[in-house]
Amino acid sequence: VVRATLYEDLAPGERQARHAAAAAILAADGAPAERVTAQLLLTTPTGDPQRIATLRSAAASAARRGAPRAAATRLQRALAESPAEQERAEILAELGRCELATLQFEAAQNHLQACLATGATLGTRADAASMLGRCTIVSGGRSAQVAADALASLAEELHPIDRDRSLELGSELLMLSTAVPQLRPGLPAQL
Repeated sequence: VVRATLYEDLAPGERQARHAAAAAILAADGAPAERVTAQLLLTTPTGDPQRIATLRSAAASAARRGAPRAAATRLQRALAESPAEQERAEILAELGRCELATLQFEAAQNHLQACLATGATLGTRADAASMLGRCTIVSGGRSAQVAADALASLAEELHPIDRDRSLELGSELLMLSTAVPQLRPGLPAQL
């Protein structure tokens, strides 16, 4: 009761400053990313690259523990920290993967498509396209054409650089085209 009363007496800015200080102390003491993140989630974004790294580490830990919803919360906060373009794309892809695991298909598709629209590396975009294809299959064909176009385009871009990854994307396109009825007319040309 005393702690809650004292906490409520603090101005919101003061609360955030104290949570930021607590996060800094925990990080300096080598606390796990999850403990540091518990404090960071109670502060406003600052654009600090170290915060982004801590949030991503906590998200990865949560995902490994089988808590994709908790991972998604940390990744959404990492996005609020305004990461650079490549890191933003990686976070979008990770977030889409977590949302797919929690059956939030529309959110997953939005984040994966946002990743595809960035200037991220081919590998990052290929991972997002692959995940978008899977999301399309399990969600009943939503965003089917976008996923098919992304898989086809990235398979073509990767062909001269990484033939194995290009073939993987091509195989995923075939699975997508087989699973989603509206894409089946293009199947003979793909085969």
